[in-house]
Amino acid sequence: MFGLFSWGGIARLVRSETLQRRERGHVLVARSLGASGSYLAKRHLLPNVTNTVVPAVFHLFAILVLVEAGLAFLGFHELWLYSWGSTISESINAQIGSRLQLRADRPAYQIWWVSGLPALALTLTITAFKLLGDGLRDALDPRG
Repeated sequence: MFGLFSWGGIARLVRSETLQRRERGHVLVARSLGASGSYLAKRHLLPNVTNTVVPAVFHLFAILVLVEAGLAFLGFHELWLYSWGSTISESINAQIGSRLQLRADRPAYQIWWVSGLPALALTLTITAFKLLGDGLRDALDPRG
C-alpha cells in the first residue's frame, strides 16, 4: 500500500524535469524540424530525466524497506512472514531457558549479536538500494 500511494513525489520530479528539459535548445530544434512527440520523449526527454528518477525510485525502495521493517518491529505484520523488523523484535523479546530476557540471567544487551546482526543486515540492505540507485544513475547518464 505504501508503494501504491508514495509515487506522487517521483511524479512531481518527473514533471519538473520534463518541463525544464523540453525548453532546451536541442529539443526546440527537433520540434521545429517536425519531430513527433513520442520521438521527442524517447530520444530527448527520457534519457535526461533518468538522472533524477532512478535515484529517487531506489531511495523510495530503501524508505519502503525501512518502513516495513519498522512496522514489523512494532508487530503490525503477518505472523508467518519474516522480515528484518520482526527478526529484530523477536530477538529482543526472545525466551532464554523458557523465561523472557527481562527476567533471564543474561539480558538482551549482553547478547547483542542476536538483534545486532539482523539490524546490520537491514542497514546493508538499505545501503545497497541507495548505492544501486546511484550506480544506475551514473551508468545511464547520457552526458557521462
